Amino acid sequence: MCLYIKEDTKFKIAEEDIPCWKLLEFCYDCFHNKYVCYTPYAHFPIINHNIEADNNIKYDSKTSITLGVIHCYINEKDAKQTTLYHLPNAFLFKAIIPKGTKYIEGSDKKNSYYNNNYGAKCIKIIDSRFIKWMKTNELLQFYTEIKI
Repeated sequence: MCLYIKEDTKFKIAEEDIPCWKLLEFCYDCFHNKYVCYTPYAHFPIINHNIEADNNIKYDSKTSITLGVIHCYINEKDAKQTTLYHLPNAFLFKAIIPKGTKYIEGSDKKNSYYNNNYGAKCIKIIDSRFIKWMKTNELLQFYTEIKI
């Protein structure tokens, strides 16, 4: 998924932890007999609650970042309206952009009139539902708890 930015937008450094929301998808890996988690669209595998982007940031144009940042939402409402209802295996989790992390504000829609997304070099999932899944890998047991 692209992060659209205004041409004059610059990266910032988080002066404190910044709350955000991360959308993740789950599927069952029958070869390894467990659930796996990945980012929608890019299908980047998630192996723990700290998600780090590749070092190189790739711009598709002066106003579109396609690689090198972890896409997340500024607020829960926009995250739900934008994609959650279109992705049946997607779940929304509370996260933070940790203090000291490089990030940029943008939108998931081209020419958007406001910024509803972040692109960060690192985010940390802090949602207890995700932490529980990481420990147990028992998604079906608490599916109703985790689905928003």
